[in-house]
Amino acid sequence: MEDAAAYVGAALPEEVRASLLPSVIARHAHERWLGFLADPLESTPLGFWTGNQELARTFLQDRMLMQGIQVTRSQPRPGPTGGTALIWGLGARADLADAFRRFRAVDAVVTNPSWDEEVDLIAVLDRLHRRIEAEEGTGPHPVAALQAELDQALGPRASVALLSYAQSPEFAIMERWDPRSGEEGTMEDVIRAIRDGSLDLTPRPDSGWYDRQWYALETLLLPERAQESYKLVLTQRYRQRLENAFRSAITKTRETHIKHLPTFTIGSTLAGTPPPRVRIGPEFSAEPVATVYLRMARGTRFVHDALAATLDGLTEGMTGVDVLDAIPLLRTGAGSAEGRVGPELRRAARWLYGLYDILCDELGMPPAYLQDELTDEEILASRKEATDWLANWTEDPRLKDDTRVAVPAVRREDWTIVHWGTAGVTLEPVKYRYLEEPEVHGAEATFVSTRYVLPTDLFVAFTPEGRSPLTREAFRALCDAHPTAGALARGLGATLPPSGGWRIPSAWIWGVGAVLALVGLTAAVRRGSPRTRKFIRRTAWAGAAVALVWGGAMVALPGYRFRTLAKLVAGRQSGLEVMVMGRFYHPDHLTPALLTHRSPQVRYYVIWCTMNKYVEDRESWTHRPGMREALMELAKDPHDEIASWALLRLYDYPDDEVVDLLRRRLETAGGNATIRDAALSGLAGLRHPVAPRILLDYVDRHPGRIALRSFPFYLMLHTQDPVVVAFLLEQAEDEESPGSASAAAVLARALQYSKEEPTPELREAWTALADRPHLAFGNRHLLAQRLSDVPRQVAMLREMLQNPDSSGSHDSWGRGRIIYELGRLGPQAAEAVPDLHSLLDGPDLASDERRAARTALEAIVGERP
Repeated sequence: MEDAAAYVGAALPEEVRASLLPSVIARHAHERWLGFLADPLESTPLGFWTGNQELARTFLQDRMLMQGIQVTRSQPRPGPTGGTALIWGLGARADLADAFRRFRAVDAVVTNPSWDEEVDLIAVLDRLHRRIEAEEGTGPHPVAALQAELDQALGPRASVALLSYAQSPEFAIMERWDPRSGEEGTMEDVIRAIRDGSLDLTPRPDSGWYDRQWYALETLLLPERAQESYKLVLTQRYRQRLENAFRSAITKTRETHIKHLPTFTIGSTLAGTPPPRVRIGPEFSAEPVATVYLRMARGTRFVHDALAATLDGLTEGMTGVDVLDAIPLLRTGAGSAEGRVGPELRRAARWLYGLYDILCDELGMPPAYLQDELTDEEILASRKEATDWLANWTEDPRLKDDTRVAVPAVRREDWTIVHWGTAGVTLEPVKYRYLEEPEVHGAEATFVSTRYVLPTDLFVAFTPEGRSPLTREAFRALCDAHPTAGALARGLGATLPPSGGWRIPSAWIWGVGAVLALVGLTAAVRRGSPRTRKFIRRTAWAGAAVALVWGGAMVALPGYRFRTLAKLVAGRQSGLEVMVMGRFYHPDHLTPALLTHRSPQVRYYVIWCTMNKYVEDRESWTHRPGMREALMELAKDPHDEIASWALLRLYDYPDDEVVDLLRRRLETAGGNATIRDAALSGLAGLRHPVAPRILLDYVDRHPGRIALRSFPFYLMLHTQDPVVVAFLLEQAEDEESPGSASAAAVLARALQYSKEEPTPELREAWTALADRPHLAFGNRHLLAQRLSDVPRQVAMLREMLQNPDSSGSHDSWGRGRIIYELGRLGPQAAEAVPDLHSLLDGPDLASDERRAARTALEAIVGERP
């Protein structure tokens, strides 16, 4: 018990310790405190926690409690250990155990779940509490029973801590770091692990905010995983810029959570006028890394909601949100501002969501929100938050903060400490240009590059002298003493990331290298020994033969050429994929493997070509083996435009499995209009008896999610279904319905894409629509052809000529079509319209293209007297 009291007492302020604890225990607690202070890496307040004395004291108290206390011994002794007594003291009282769980839960949300190296304290407490309730005083004393259980389950000298370091993505990387590699820091190992897949940043179900912040930054290193990747082609210099941004952002993220994160020690396990001329270039409101903003918004929302759930019921009469809204926001930088934690977290989430939504518009892609992630009102509020900030960002007090921070990362064998730091902000020029020029209407466009100067954090990795970590103040003093990047590198021995500045293009490097190699080979052939010259000649001939065979295959085999270029060029985002797809694409070359290629750009351009080139030849590839399965897989693609085109292509496969896939994609689309409209279009084109019922059921349950004005056109191919005809007729007859005109148009155009005979229900619908006033000219003309009552047909056609409200009936084309139809009806039209001769008047019928209409009419009425 004394050990447990000394462990807890060591974290108390000295004056409190002296007044609460017996002198012997107070002395032991003081000794523990001095031992803790002896390691400056553990006991130096860092980052945010240096803002004032209260924060620094909290940092030291929590770090002290992280040092742990022994639970088991190497040799058996009577009585429990201090760690076991501590566990029993927490578990014996349900209120203490519950408060401790909440305490740990807050840390698990704000940073990450605890990393209990040897003892899962929460699990032990749960078992202990159940045992105390079950035994109710019988059997051995709970403390003795618990000690025996822990001695058997754990190895000797296991320990437990009230506060534990949090789990972190760096752990596995630091654990594998080889000090003999000669590297100054571990950032390169982290970047390498993320890129080769050995470090998976996808948040687990129990992940906290820290994991989600790492995940948000992942696409800075792997832009091909971002939702917007198929929309952007990144140069190597820009990729390097994103990598540098990752380094800086990770450093700042780690510094934010530094109290809960260990510093890893080597060896340890942690019309009509000329169009205006305009110059158009890509413009972005923020750096086009939309996925980063989306993931950070989700992480911020997670920490708000999880904290609110954890704190719910903590204070009587207050919800968890109320508690968050009551916690004051403490800021220690130059941009300090009053506020509350809850509103600030919600504001930050809206701001990030808004930046993401605005960038989606600017990139020309749909937002990839989860189902019910945001309501329309929340999206509008988020966009307003971001728009307002973009309009007044220079007045944001947060931008006045000093961003220079340093955080310990690794303690080497000689006890020196590798730090990561951001040493200031530089202005870095970037250039954006269109790879695929957009369509511009109403203006004569000249496409140009746009240039920006972006503020960029300068990342440094360095090992200062001494064995203590640098505080913010100490690091900033070093930066002030070395005001330039070069001076800082020399003064600290810092490793700077590769610059995104001017460099020799790689094509020039390869070209110069090839020339030098050729010169070297020529010299070797001329001056070398006969055997050397013979070997070089044979090697050259062999290489030439291989190149000739490969070049011949590329020329003679179009399918091989297309597949090779698509994989080698498009997958590297080099900018040549447009040329490859546009020049060499043909349906005969398409394979299922290309549709499901790992590169989103390959998938994007292949499916794009199938939608925009040689559409009439789709029968030549859609029914090849494996194509249906490839399109069904592509319909689940995380990039909405790719998935939407695959959904549209699935109408060539009218089977139950495809219907089920389209139905599921439609139901899970939520507010994603791209996927929703593609699934609706796929079902609209699918000649399957179930498809129209799914469409009607969806519009009945979700009328607000689609434009009812255009929905009837989804039923164009299903007008043989009596239920569909009844729905369309109901919509057409309701002049207040937004889909009234389009429903009438669909009924009038029924059978336009079908060779089947009209059903009785369809004929009745035509008759019902014939008397509707103000029907569009084209639709009334089609209906007139559909009616079986010839006198009524003639009356409709004549009324279309005489009614000034019939749009299109008075131009040359309209009059010609009507007169042609009257002529086609023959003598019945002459009998029904006695003044047919008057229809021949008008100069608009004198043109050659309307001569057929005049001839048809004269055949039944004779020449004019």
